[in-house]
Amino acid sequence: STEPPRPALYAIGNRQLTLREGRVCTLTEGAAPARRFVIEYRVADTNSPTNYPFDVEVVLEEGTGVAHLLYRLLAGGTLPGDRSTVALLDATGTAATVYAQRDELALYDGLALRFAPVE
Repeated sequence: STEPPRPALYAIGNRQLTLREGRVCTLTEGAAPARRFVIEYRVADTNSPTNYPFDVEVVLEEGTGVAHLLYRLLAGGTLPGDRSTVALLDATGTAATVYAQRDELALYDGLALRFAPVE
């Protein structure tokens, strides 16, 4: 399909992630109905000319709709965000919560984001 996935959580959207020397790790913690599913990209980089290596961890909480994004830049500083999108998109593709969209200094070492449903 040429349509973007929905619903979707974009931890570093609009960038091509590469794992030249890194890996993807997954973990399920806890017991139903309160499990946490963890996806971690270790030593990832992007297709930018600078290729800053970084780790990003996505934590999804079962039954709550809460998602966490945790960033660690292996060289410290900021990850050039000139082409990055960090957002949560609903299933219809009509509503999104956006943290950053093409913001040059939006992603930095130690950044922790929490997306939660609004009631």
